[in-house]
Amino acid sequence: MKQRALSFDRFIRLRRRTALVLAVLCLLTGAAGCGKSSPRPEDGAAIASSHDAGNETDAPKDADPGTDATVPADADPGAQPVTLPDSTEETEVFIVGPDVDLTTLSSTMVYSEVYQMMINPEDYLGRLIRMHGTFRVYETPQRNYYACIVTDATACCKQGIEFVLDGDYSYPEDYPEEDSNITVSGIFDIYYEGDKKFCQLINAKME
Repeated sequence: MKQRALSFDRFIRLRRRTALVLAVLCLLTGAAGCGKSSPRPEDGAAIASSHDAGNETDAPKDADPGTDATVPADADPGAQPVTLPDSTEETEVFIVGPDVDLTTLSSTMVYSEVYQMMINPEDYLGRLIRMHGTFRVYETPQRNYYACIVTDATACCKQGIEFVLDGDYSYPEDYPEEDSNITVSGIFDIYYEGDKKFCQLINAKME
């Protein structure tokens, strides 16, 4: 009975060792299987979000620090980057010419154009006019009127447009002699004296 008891006790110990070995093997097998299992949908979304967040903050090591490392997936592979001009660089400025340049027209056309300005002044309001003619001054107790006079082809008819120089000028020191040729440009404007309407070139300059 003692020998049997010893054998049975050894058998129990052997069974316990075998069960322990099997438990360890199951744990190792389960750990390997968990490494291959797919994450849950919510875990996958969290992984994608963290991955995207890392892409937004971490730039590639070989990226040019002066350029944007983010390239749209649907970008045209042949497109070239556009370089904006530096704000410190000089900007090219273009000078706009007159809207109506009477100096390029014949005497007949000049006279006709000035006549149109007199009868339809609203059509020229605010336009830059440049003209060539003779200088005249009309002195009155209230103020002086300065004008550029043009004639027709036969020189028998005359018309003129009053001009007001841009700046502080005194007559006769700052003006040419009467009947001398001048070229003047200014903005076409309309003003009233009483119930009468007059035309003039304001902010004018003499060349």
